[in-house]
Amino acid sequence: MTFFDANVCYGGVKTPSQAVDYSLDALLRRMKEYNIEKALVVHSMAREHDAPTGNELLMKEIKGHDCLLPVWVLLPHHTGEMEEPGALTERMVKEGVKAASMLPSLAFHSFSMRRWSVGPLLDALCERRIPLIIGIEQVGGMEGLAQLALENPSLPIIATNVAYRADRFLYPLMEQTKNLYVETSSYKPYFGLQEFVKRFGAERLVFGSGMPAVDPAASAAVVTWSGLALEQQEMIAHGNIERLIGEVR
Repeated sequence: MTFFDANVCYGGVKTPSQAVDYSLDALLRRMKEYNIEKALVVHSMAREHDAPTGNELLMKEIKGHDCLLPVWVLLPHHTGEMEEPGALTERMVKEGVKAASMLPSLAFHSFSMRRWSVGPLLDALCERRIPLIIGIEQVGGMEGLAQLALENPSLPIIATNVAYRADRFLYPLMEQTKNLYVETSSYKPYFGLQEFVKRFGAERLVFGSGMPAVDPAASAAVVTWSGLALEQQEMIAHGNIERLIGEVR
C-alpha cells in the first residue's frame, strides 16, 4: 500500500518537543519509511508566524522534491497582507499550489470564517476547485464546520482533527453535503472506517498523518488493517486526494 498524505507540516515550532525532528530531511525520511509517496505540506512559519513569508519559504525549500506538493496558508485580503482573492488563486495555480489552509483561531491569524469576512476568498477557491484543508477547531468545532460546508456547497473541504467521538455530528452533516471530506489522522473510532464507508462510500475519506507531531504508523495501520476491500483502501490511501487535486483548474 502506498500513501498520499494530506496533512503534513515541517519547520521549527514555538514549543518544540525534544522527541520530534521538525526538519525537511526528517520528513522525507519518515515518508520513505512508511511508504508515503507524496504529501501535501505546509511550512510551520506560515502556521505559527507569518503566512506570506511561510508560503514563500515553502516554495523555495521544497523545490526539487517532487514528492512534496505545496499547501499555502491563506488570509483574507482586506488588510492588504495578501492579494485580492482572484489574483491570489490565479498565482497559486500558476505556481503549482494544490490546496489551501486557513487558521483563523490562531493568534497570528485571528479572523472570522463567516462569509462577510472570507466569502470572496472561499468563492475564488471554489472557482478554481482548490481544496480547503481546515481543522474543525479552527471553525469552532462541528457546528462551525457544518456552517462552512453548507454555506459553500461547491467548495471541496477536507476536515482535519475529526475525533473518534464525532459521528453523531458527522453523520447527519455527511448526509446533507457532497463537498465535505474527512482526513483520517484523528478519525479512529472502533470499526469506524468500515461503518463510514458502508454509509457514505470510500470516496470521502482522505489519508493524513499529522506529521511530524504525530507518528504516521497509527494512521497507516487503520487503513491497512481496516478490513475494507483493497480498492476502497487505495481510494482512502491515495486515490481520493489525487482526484481532488487533479480537479484544480
